[in-house]
Amino acid sequence: MRLVLLICATLALATIAGCAQTVNQKRFASVYHAAREIQSSVSVGLSYIDYRALLQKYATEVNIAQDAPQNDVEKAMVTYYARALKGYESAGELWATAVKTGGIDKELTGPLMQSRWHSADACVTLANSMYLGHSPGKNDRSKPTCTD
Repeated sequence: MRLVLLICATLALATIAGCAQTVNQKRFASVYHAAREIQSSVSVGLSYIDYRALLQKYATEVNIAQDAPQNDVEKAMVTYYARALKGYESAGELWATAVKTGGIDKELTGPLMQSRWHSADACVTLANSMYLGHSPGKNDRSKPTCTD
């Protein structure tokens, strides 16, 4: 009888554990690392050429990741990575315009770029939390939020 109860309890725990959706870290390691790389580089500063190279690498990894989600948690995580990509691309377009026109307007272009980077950073932070198996939590109103 005890053996039957032990087997039933083990099966119940296995079933419950199987229902919890998690991220397959092996499948999404490349996008995680590309996101960390561009996020870290932007936070310390980099050249426009280096930014474009990191952005291209990150875009490739996001596009590949969009083909891979197999559960709701992975889909949400990839959505955050894609939102971050939009922010990084938008900031890159502003930077490209500034390069073509002779410099960054510190009153308009600079703050817009910073805003896009902060939003992208918030999206990457949420996605990375999900990748690492943490609850992403809610956006803190004192920090930039993840937006499109």
